[in-house]
Amino acid sequence: MDISVITSVHNSEKYIKDCVESVQRQTLPYNLTLEHLIVDDGSTDGTKTIINQLQKKYTNIKYFNYGKIGRAKALNKAVDNSKGTFIANIDSDDVFLTNKLYMQYRFMLLHEDCDLLTTNFITFNDEIPLRSKEKTTYERIDHGLLKKNTITHSSVLFRQQQLLEIGKYDEKRNSQIDLELWLRYLYYGMNVYNLDSILTGKRIHANQSFEKKDRVRYLTVGSKLKLEYIFKMSKYQYIPAVGVRFLAGLLPENFRKKFRT
Repeated sequence: MDISVITSVHNSEKYIKDCVESVQRQTLPYNLTLEHLIVDDGSTDGTKTIINQLQKKYTNIKYFNYGKIGRAKALNKAVDNSKGTFIANIDSDDVFLTNKLYMQYRFMLLHEDCDLLTTNFITFNDEIPLRSKEKTTYERIDHGLLKKNTITHSSVLFRQQQLLEIGKYDEKRNSQIDLELWLRYLYYGMNVYNLDSILTGKRIHANQSFEKKDRVRYLTVGSKLKLEYIFKMSKYQYIPAVGVRFLAGLLPENFRKKFRT
């Protein structure tokens, strides 16, 4: 298997069809194999019914339901069941643009030193983006990630071997499991690159944890996490930036989006 796409779902009936369809629409060579593993983290809505219907149409979808086990454990279950040389994540409310996986796959083959590859992304609400912005330029993501998380979870492509070596997602955490993983990659000296192409669509909506009433808690957890790695890596110059990002995050989404790049 060449590429395994993993998704954790919890009460995702509103957006899961868009998510799955975007994976199935990938423009891949006929000999490139793809599977989509979906782990249900205790959904109580119509998520399972929708996925079962999609399985009848797409035979490469694998659905697992372990009950409510937590998002990190659900993603690790997907990783454990995956067979791909490369693993991509897509959140249940996001979408891939049609050439995302092939561009990343091709890049990884050409750059054997790359352990984790991300892409640029576009944010959207209900109107799904259709056009990608395709470039061949790229940059290395460095410790600036301690200042601002520039990686959206649905943009990543891992090498399975390195993901297993790094310890997968931290199951002790129930928030910001993606940011912790990126920082762990940097802590262990692994190479994280960003492909300078808009290949991922990140949906912004009111039900996201960041947009709910627990925003202060979300920001607090993120700030503590960054400070933890700042001290572990002795990158003390980033401490002031953590405070600035915390205060900026308190602003309403309709104001923040004006400054989002």
